[in-house]
Amino acid sequence: MSEVKPKALAGMRVVEASSYIAGPLGAKILGDLGADVIKIENKSTKGDAARYAGAPFINGVSSFMQTLNAGKKCITFNLKDPKGLKLLYDLLKETDVFIDNRPAGASEKQGLGYEKLREINPKLIVIRVTGYGLTPSKYRDWIAFDPLFEGLAGFMAVTGEPGTSPVKAGVAIGDMSGGTWVALAAVTAYHYREKTGKGQLVDFSMLDGMLALMENNLATYSFSKKIPGKIGNRHPNVGPFNTFKCKDDKYVFIVCGNTKQAYNLFDAIGHPELKDDPRCKTLNEIAANYQLTEPCVQEFADAHTADEVVDALVAAGVAVGPIYDMGDIYADPYFWDRKMIVNVEDPDIGEIAIPGSPLSHMSETPAVVDKPSDRLGGSNELVLREYLGKTDDEIAQYLAEDII
Repeated sequence: MSEVKPKALAGMRVVEASSYIAGPLGAKILGDLGADVIKIENKSTKGDAARYAGAPFINGVSSFMQTLNAGKKCITFNLKDPKGLKLLYDLLKETDVFIDNRPAGASEKQGLGYEKLREINPKLIVIRVTGYGLTPSKYRDWIAFDPLFEGLAGFMAVTGEPGTSPVKAGVAIGDMSGGTWVALAAVTAYHYREKTGKGQLVDFSMLDGMLALMENNLATYSFSKKIPGKIGNRHPNVGPFNTFKCKDDKYVFIVCGNTKQAYNLFDAIGHPELKDDPRCKTLNEIAANYQLTEPCVQEFADAHTADEVVDALVAAGVAVGPIYDMGDIYADPYFWDRKMIVNVEDPDIGEIAIPGSPLSHMSETPAVVDKPSDRLGGSNELVLREYLGKTDDEIAQYLAEDII
């Protein structure tokens, strides 16, 4: 039997009132690390949009919901009813972190603004997740979706091939990274509160989080006043650096991060003369003269399968890797061994595979993903009884009055 490790955030209670990606993912990360996460949903709107917008489905269970909400206790408090709002207030009295992704102004109208919540629990950490922050701006009241963050943060301006229309990432990169920022904010504020006893408001803007991902683009413009543009899969400073289609119609990505790696590549593909070419003396020159080097690399790829290219270049000391799709990932034992794909048992659909945690290999307090997502309102009675001390008769009354 494997050793049961302690959970780093055991004892932290998180209440999450959010939908879609960033807020739910942030709460899930905390749950993976041991926090007790309670998710509040609106029964009248069928709960988190991930429940019904996240195809594919098995027996009505959404793959999207399983990805972002595994392991949480899901409840349905009717927050438009004063009795439902009172239940939440009572729950928050003993809560450490409240994650809320309502638009700016909406929470305040509902009685969930920070000043009100601080009266209820001065030690509460409130994380407001909005598209553009709570501070006044021309964007604050815009409807928020990931492609808008990618556009406003400059991501689309540098993504894709030169001369093509702006293109978004293949996943909701702003939302997904936003969830990581939310979890980091929660842990930071929790650590501060443990030292000082003070709760706080975290005003997290998805656009801010997206801009923080833009590598050195902002500093590049600040230094040079030149606007970074699209370069496709190439890199402006190092090379060869690109995707190459192989004999079996699969692709590999080759990255040469220094001249030694580039020269190793030239030897491996049978073009050692490139090392002596005056246009390939520095890495910047190699990158600039990709018209000279890339046809030679492509010639090699045309004659070999992707596996053969990867094996040959790895042996030669070149950074290279295959371009996987999800079928390749699912079939690769690496991801299962690293617990990045895990099986959990769902009561309605049986064993399913869901994403694990990249923090599963902490030596003392590893993250654990071992439970599926709860059903809409699946933990109503548990939370009312065990957390709020309600009796069976009181629970029945709440159900009859549509409070839960």
